[in-house]
Amino acid sequence: MDELNAGQWKQELSELFYAHERIRWAPIRHHSPACSLYLLELLNAFQPEQVLIEAPANYLEHVDDIASAHTKPPIAIYQQGSFFPLAENSPEYQAIKWAKQAGAEICFIDLPYSQDAPGEACWDESWLNSSSYSLQLQQRYQCRDADELWCRLFEQKEFTSADAFFFQVLLFCAASRACFSQAQLARQGDELREDHMRAHISTAHKKDNKILVLTGGFHVPALFAFDDHAQLDHTPGEQSYLVRYSEPQLDALLGYRAGMPYPGYTKEWFLMRRSKVANFELVLTMLARSAPDFMSVADKIKVTEHLQGILQLRGLNQPSYYDLSDSITSCWLQGEKTTSWFTQLQLEWRGRALGELPEGSVELPLIANVRALAKQHRLSLQYSEAKKARFDVFEPSGSTRNRRQFLFSCCILGIPFCTRLVGPSFSHGADLSRQHEVWEYQWSPHVEVRLLELSGLSDRLDEVVKKTLLMQLPDLDFEERIEWIANAIQCGLDELVADNLSACCQVVELQTDLKALISAMIHLLSLAKHPLFAHEHDLLRDLIEKIWLQLCGQLTQLNALEIRDALDVLMSLQGLCVTYQLTPDWKVQLQRIVNKQSHKTWLYYTISALMASSSEDIDALGHELTLLYSREPQVAFDALQAIASLLPHWLDQQPVILTLLNGWLEQISDEQFNLILPSLRKMFCRLDSQEIDRIAQRVQGINQWDERLAWQPIGISQNSIDRAAYLQQEMIINLKQQGLSEWLSD
Repeated sequence: MDELNAGQWKQELSELFYAHERIRWAPIRHHSPACSLYLLELLNAFQPEQVLIEAPANYLEHVDDIASAHTKPPIAIYQQGSFFPLAENSPEYQAIKWAKQAGAEICFIDLPYSQDAPGEACWDESWLNSSSYSLQLQQRYQCRDADELWCRLFEQKEFTSADAFFFQVLLFCAASRACFSQAQLARQGDELREDHMRAHISTAHKKDNKILVLTGGFHVPALFAFDDHAQLDHTPGEQSYLVRYSEPQLDALLGYRAGMPYPGYTKEWFLMRRSKVANFELVLTMLARSAPDFMSVADKIKVTEHLQGILQLRGLNQPSYYDLSDSITSCWLQGEKTTSWFTQLQLEWRGRALGELPEGSVELPLIANVRALAKQHRLSLQYSEAKKARFDVFEPSGSTRNRRQFLFSCCILGIPFCTRLVGPSFSHGADLSRQHEVWEYQWSPHVEVRLLELSGLSDRLDEVVKKTLLMQLPDLDFEERIEWIANAIQCGLDELVADNLSACCQVVELQTDLKALISAMIHLLSLAKHPLFAHEHDLLRDLIEKIWLQLCGQLTQLNALEIRDALDVLMSLQGLCVTYQLTPDWKVQLQRIVNKQSHKTWLYYTISALMASSSEDIDALGHELTLLYSREPQVAFDALQAIASLLPHWLDQQPVILTLLNGWLEQISDEQFNLILPSLRKMFCRLDSQEIDRIAQRVQGINQWDERLAWQPIGISQNSIDRAAYLQQEMIINLKQQGLSEWLSD
């Protein structure tokens, strides 16, 4: 390269590079297709007896599985939160496979990975890409970034030999390294690592074997002086594991700092070049996979011809994703790179593949257990795309229950395998009539990482769930314990719930918060009464009765609450009792609190309305309200409003309520009417169109109007009105269940 200074510095590097007849140096960029191709050429020509690779020494135990014919990259070695990924086009992966086939000895020469190691940062190539030398070349060649510069200099050019290629990589990396001080390198941890690498090279050299040294190009200038370093650090590293990896995780554009952009494209680039396929076959393959239907063969030829012109203009031999992107946007998208099709093309370049490990590989027992369970429940693990599982929760078979328990267990443990998209909300008692539940699931390396973190608890998923829940229990408050019980039941751990039920019952006796008790009742009843958990009804019965008694004992608090809070409590309890057939006992409890203490006027009449079970009771209540209205109209209106909030059908079914309301409205001013209008709307919003129509007719009769009230908006169908009323009611219920009652301001 004419960019590099000729002279003494270049001559010294050349002498060092070729100094030993029995040593060949392969300075690389991780995951570079060109580096892998020229590495294979060098290996076949040189036939080394020993291959030294920059990888933590304690990872050597995995080479047999890595080289297995049944292994499908991308894969990675995982240890303490750090991945060492290997793709099909990774030079390290190709070197391992070649050495195994050729019978050459493999040696990993980096420091053993330990708790004090810098993690993935030790393979970070941002130093190489961000050096002032790289930035100068980017400006000179008008490259958009360091990755395009790398492609221009190495991926898209032909070299006379592998040695010539690697020497040019060495010059580039040495110039980049020269931009940093020794202090900066020491802070990065490179000096200790390079000491260890030199010791390995020295040990191998003393055996007089033919050696190939494969390391990141940034390190090679520091490794030539290996004769002075003969002592190896034999400190064992921590346990590591070979895991599956995915192509998107290899993408530099998604934050992987040792990667290259678009790993799917670079893999295909490598495979086609290794197979001696024509350059533009890759272009046609990529277009065929993701081009829209409207793109004809002629259109693809047009893009290809444009791409040939770009390569000729830029003096390049191979098309990179940068060049292909330029041709597509020029020919088809008029420079616009935000279309959905171009996004799809980028996803194709990124790749979707998920690696596979050989059947006989040593796999973490917990990972093996979870994968076996997933297969047992007919959940696909073959592809990296997300899939959906759908259950009929009203007619659940044993297999459905087990399948759901497995998915729910993964959620409880924070395993990023699945997410529930649609289904009943047992915690809020909402959507319980939904017949189907839908889950989305996807196996990924992150799933295996989480399982690695949990593997210290057990080799079995059910035991991990059980131990995790038991560890949580001592520190939980009342609401958290109810959630804990619900979670344990949904994981299928009925015995665990039974063993700890008495402790949970003791906590109930200390709970005085009405809303917390109601929430607990809703949560447990929604489980116990649902067909999916029919087997757990008896298990929960004692706890539900205990909470109900505690809740009823705390109803005397209603008198001290603000009207809105008290109405929320009463509305929740009324809905709970109607839904779960608790009305008889509910009326008994209401009578008890009426007899036990005096109440605010509005609360007394509201409770009386809830207790009314016959027409005589309702008539008596109507008479009392009429007398109240004659004395205190405003107090009577507050009582009417409270009753209508809880029993909206009374506006339609009890004439006395409507008559009193009509009389009160006649007496107030227009200004007062405007102030209470939101409350009136709220009062009627829970009625359907037929009820409102009957009320309109009664109001017409009460006031002796000649014309019927035109309450229906012109141009809107009855069906639309019914639908709007239903949606409004659903919104109110959902807001209340989510604790957002304040959004329903008067």
